[in-house]
Amino acid sequence: MKKFFSWLGTIIIIAVIVAAFTAPGKEQCNQYMAKKMKPETHSSLTVSETPFKLLGIKIFSFYSVSYIVPLNISVAGQTGTATPAAFKAATMTNETYLGLYNSFWKIQ
Repeated sequence: MKKFFSWLGTIIIIAVIVAAFTAPGKEQCNQYMAKKMKPETHSSLTVSETPFKLLGIKIFSFYSVSYIVPLNISVAGQTGTATPAAFKAATMTNETYLGLYNSFWKIQ
Protein backbone atom coordinates (compact mmCIF):
# COMPACT_ATOMS: atom_id res chain seq x y z
CA MET A 1 0.00 0.00 0.00
CA LYS A 2 2.86 2.34 0.77
CA LYS A 3 4.36 1.74 -2.67
CA PHE A 4 1.01 2.58 -4.31
CA PHE A 5 0.87 5.99 -2.63
CA SER A 6 4.46 6.78 -3.57
CA TRP A 7 3.62 6.02 -7.23
CA LEU A 8 0.42 8.03 -6.97
CA GLY A 9 2.30 10.98 -5.48
CA THR A 10 4.89 10.81 -8.26
CA ILE A 11 2.20 10.77 -10.94
CA ILE A 12 0.43 13.76 -9.36
CA ILE A 13 3.67 15.76 -9.15
CA ILE A 14 4.46 15.00 -12.80
CA ALA A 15 0.91 16.02 -13.83
CA VAL A 16 1.24 19.36 -11.98
CA ILE A 17 4.64 20.07 -13.57
CA VAL A 18 3.31 19.32 -17.06
CA ALA A 19 0.25 21.49 -16.37
CA ALA A 20 2.51 24.40 -15.32
CA PHE A 21 4.49 24.19 -18.58
CA THR A 22 1.40 23.89 -20.78
CA ALA A 23 -0.94 26.38 -19.05
CA PRO A 24 -2.65 28.40 -21.80
CA GLY A 25 -2.76 32.18 -21.65
CA LYS A 26 -5.46 34.74 -22.29
CA GLU A 27 -4.25 35.35 -25.87
CA GLN A 28 -4.57 31.61 -26.63
CA CYS A 29 -8.12 31.70 -25.29
CA ASN A 30 -8.91 34.68 -27.57
CA GLN A 31 -7.55 32.75 -30.58
CA TYR A 32 -9.50 29.61 -29.63
CA MET A 33 -12.76 31.54 -29.26
CA ALA A 34 -12.17 33.44 -32.53
CA LYS A 35 -11.91 30.12 -34.37
CA LYS A 36 -14.96 28.70 -32.57
CA MET A 37 -17.48 31.51 -32.96
CA LYS A 38 -19.24 33.09 -35.91
CA PRO A 39 -17.68 36.19 -37.53
CA GLU A 40 -20.52 38.51 -36.46
CA THR A 41 -19.91 37.77 -32.76
CA HIS A 42 -16.11 38.05 -32.83
CA SER A 43 -16.01 41.85 -32.50
CA SER A 44 -17.89 41.76 -29.18
CA LEU A 45 -15.66 39.11 -27.54
CA THR A 46 -14.57 39.81 -23.95
CA VAL A 47 -12.33 37.36 -22.06
CA SER A 48 -11.39 37.60 -18.38
CA GLU A 49 -8.92 35.21 -16.77
CA THR A 50 -8.84 33.84 -13.22
CA PRO A 51 -5.60 31.88 -12.78
CA PHE A 52 -4.95 29.18 -10.17
CA LYS A 53 -1.38 29.47 -8.94
CA LEU A 54 0.66 27.03 -6.88
CA LEU A 55 3.79 28.60 -5.34
CA GLY A 56 3.43 31.55 -7.71
CA ILE A 57 3.30 29.39 -10.85
CA LYS A 58 0.11 29.30 -12.92
CA ILE A 59 -1.19 25.72 -13.15
CA PHE A 60 -4.55 26.36 -14.85
CA SER A 61 -7.03 29.16 -15.39
CA PHE A 62 -10.75 29.74 -15.55
CA TYR A 63 -11.81 31.96 -18.44
CA SER A 64 -15.08 33.89 -18.42
CA VAL A 65 -16.04 34.60 -22.03
CA SER A 66 -18.80 37.06 -22.96
CA TYR A 67 -20.03 37.95 -26.40
CA ILE A 68 -23.08 39.38 -28.13
CA VAL A 69 -25.11 37.24 -30.53
CA PRO A 70 -27.23 39.30 -32.93
CA LEU A 71 -30.77 38.10 -33.54
CA ASN A 72 -32.51 38.21 -36.87
CA ILE A 73 -36.02 39.59 -36.38
CA SER A 74 -38.41 40.18 -39.22
CA VAL A 75 -41.35 42.47 -38.58
CA ALA A 76 -44.38 41.48 -40.64
CA GLY A 77 -47.25 43.84 -41.29
CA GLN A 78 -45.40 46.95 -40.11
CA THR A 79 -46.72 50.21 -41.61
CA GLY A 80 -45.18 53.66 -41.67
CA THR A 81 -41.58 54.72 -42.17
CA ALA A 82 -40.04 52.06 -39.91
CA THR A 83 -38.29 49.28 -41.78
CA PRO A 84 -37.29 45.85 -40.44
CA ALA A 85 -33.62 46.92 -40.66
CA ALA A 86 -34.33 49.57 -38.01
CA PHE A 87 -35.11 46.92 -35.41
CA LYS A 88 -31.95 45.27 -34.08
CA ALA A 89 -31.81 42.87 -31.18
CA ALA A 90 -29.10 40.81 -29.58
CA THR A 91 -28.47 38.54 -26.63
CA MET A 92 -25.45 38.54 -24.32
CA THR A 93 -23.91 35.10 -23.89
CA ASN A 94 -21.61 34.18 -20.99
CA GLU A 95 -19.58 30.97 -20.91
CA THR A 96 -16.90 29.63 -18.59
CA TYR A 97 -13.92 27.60 -19.79
CA LEU A 98 -11.15 25.73 -18.01
CA GLY A 99 -7.71 26.19 -19.57
CA LEU A 100 -5.47 23.22 -18.75
CA TYR A 101 -2.82 21.26 -20.69
CA ASN A 102 -2.92 23.75 -23.57
CA SER A 103 -6.63 23.02 -24.16
CA PHE A 104 -9.97 24.58 -23.24
CA TRP A 105 -12.98 22.80 -21.80
CA LYS A 106 -16.41 24.41 -21.52
CA ILE A 107 -17.75 24.30 -17.96
CA GLN A 108 -20.96 26.33 -18.28
